[in-house]
Amino acid sequence: MGTDDQDRPVQHVLRPHHIGILAVFLLVFHPQDSKKLPSQFMLHIHRVLLNEVSEMAQPRSYDELIRDIGSCSTPPPSEAVRLVEALTALPSHLRTVALFNGFFQDLPALWRDAEDESTPAPFEARSIFGYFCRRCFVSFNKLSFLGIAKLQENFIAWSGGNNQAGYEVIPKEVLRDDNYILRPQFDRESYAVADAYGDFEKAKANGDLQSATESLRKFFEQKFNDNLDSEMRQHALLNLVRMHICNGQLVAARKLLREAITVSRTSGDNFVLQQCMSLMRRIEGRTRTRKEPLNELQQDISALEILNDICKLLREGQPLNECHEKLIQALAIYDLSRDYRGQPPNLNDQWAFHSLQVILWRVSGCHKLAEIEENIVLLFSEGGGSDDVRLKTLLHKGYWAARQGEESLAFSPLLDPECWRGLDFGMSQVVAWSFELWNIMMFFTARRGQIRQMEQFVKPRKPSYSPLSAHYLLPLPDKGPVLPIIESYLYRTLQMRKVDQSVTASEHLLKALWQSEYQGRFGTYRLSLILLADMGLELGMTASSRRLIEEIMPQIISGEDLELRAFACYVLARCIIASCGKNFEGLREALPYLQIAEEDYRKIEMHSAVQDVLYVISLVHHNLGEEKERNAAANRHVISQAENTKLDSLDANENWEDMWLVVGEISAALTSRK
Repeated sequence: MGTDDQDRPVQHVLRPHHIGILAVFLLVFHPQDSKKLPSQFMLHIHRVLLNEVSEMAQPRSYDELIRDIGSCSTPPPSEAVRLVEALTALPSHLRTVALFNGFFQDLPALWRDAEDESTPAPFEARSIFGYFCRRCFVSFNKLSFLGIAKLQENFIAWSGGNNQAGYEVIPKEVLRDDNYILRPQFDRESYAVADAYGDFEKAKANGDLQSATESLRKFFEQKFNDNLDSEMRQHALLNLVRMHICNGQLVAARKLLREAITVSRTSGDNFVLQQCMSLMRRIEGRTRTRKEPLNELQQDISALEILNDICKLLREGQPLNECHEKLIQALAIYDLSRDYRGQPPNLNDQWAFHSLQVILWRVSGCHKLAEIEENIVLLFSEGGGSDDVRLKTLLHKGYWAARQGEESLAFSPLLDPECWRGLDFGMSQVVAWSFELWNIMMFFTARRGQIRQMEQFVKPRKPSYSPLSAHYLLPLPDKGPVLPIIESYLYRTLQMRKVDQSVTASEHLLKALWQSEYQGRFGTYRLSLILLADMGLELGMTASSRRLIEEIMPQIISGEDLELRAFACYVLARCIIASCGKNFEGLREALPYLQIAEEDYRKIEMHSAVQDVLYVISLVHHNLGEEKERNAAANRHVISQAENTKLDSLDANENWEDMWLVVGEISAALTSRK
């Protein structure tokens, strides 16, 4: 053992469940009483004892311990029955204090060699079992006669079914304590326990700010080491700041951060100081005079803060190669992290890197790579908990499935109990989860053109305190959020084309092309090229427009993004038709692309676009003299128009009504859970 304060021994108090475990040790391993038991049964006994000695969970009751001992899958009936009978009869054999004292006097035989060298001790003194037995023996020898009598009385009550007997909090009175005859230093001092911090976590999740603050104060006012200055006020302030940031209370967080920075500097705690400075940079945000501040690579910075810098770069519209460079830096900091002070880093943090790569690859237009990273996160992270990384990955997965027209695949992962069961019963995760379900509903209604259903069913059900909504319909509201630079150029292009100002719109479209290529956002770059080809088609530049589409078609034709492929095929088919001139046989080359566009638009349920494609298909068949195919396309056009009219007249989707009731019940249950 080292001499640092971190290696200080923890006070050990004998509890009734320790007596039950020691009884199993004596009955199974005592040199005089033990018999050679079958290996399978001994393996089962070792597993039960290791689980109890490690104290990684709440101790079992006496009846549960006996039941576990006798529950070996292939037990030798005689040995298991005898052991269970002996444990059952143990309380009656320890009915007096003298017998109870004799029980403990037999313990040293478990780790001390007998005078006869032919019978060695069952345990090494420094083994896990030997250490446990020696620790209990030392704790017993410190007890006075009154303390031994009280422990024996508590054990009899505990073994009889009173699970609270013997587990009361023992006050540490320096001057007088009749239960102990010998009290070392660590039995006289009250060191920190985690109960108050557990109360803080519960109050934080319930949104009880007053109780959370009081519990945090109680926890960090405890004695953590033997130094004269053991105050941990900077840690209390840091936890309060994090709670305010999670609740969206940035004004209070900024005020406490200034105090936490001052306290950290005064106490010389550079580690907490660096975390406070990183949080200050995170919440400062962008101003008119400067961009969002980034973190410098320093010794005590967290790798997750560098990942947050990548999000800032994405919001600022910086090139994606800079984001990938930051990602490599974050990985290096994660590998060399000092956050855990000599211990290995938290393995669950590594999935945050893969989750962010999902976003980077999606923005880059590499959807297959994004899907691989997505599967890595969902495969290796644990479901049913409050892991924010897994939740965000599931939300992105559901939205991307909605973009591909897969309604069941969009909703099913979010409605799976493995997604929502363990959500933090505060508001942040529940709101994010319910908002994404609502967002997918809005997306589907906008694509299908169901304006009536959107206005009467979906919009009134928007979750409170939800983030800014996406842009579903054009034109955008005047007081809406500011669009990113590339999207703003494309939006101006669409506005000008609506009023037949294609020449003026070309300037904005070329700026969007330059920005998307410079930033490495190749999904947007391909869309801009398709719009440029469509605009060139209107201006009579058919050859150059066709060449533009054909150059990017190998990256689009795989169908990773169905809407983009459908649009590209539709524009390419029109370019082919325009370049054919009077050669009607050349029109057949456009039919496969029109069929792909029709199928993709049907799958993603863009019914107005389906009608446009069918109109062009019917014209092609008409010019080729194929009346039967022309009439079939015309009939499909009529059917699609009727379906579109029917969908537009619906007030609500019955399945969505039932689903939203379930979402409401789940949200209410999660936010009211204690």
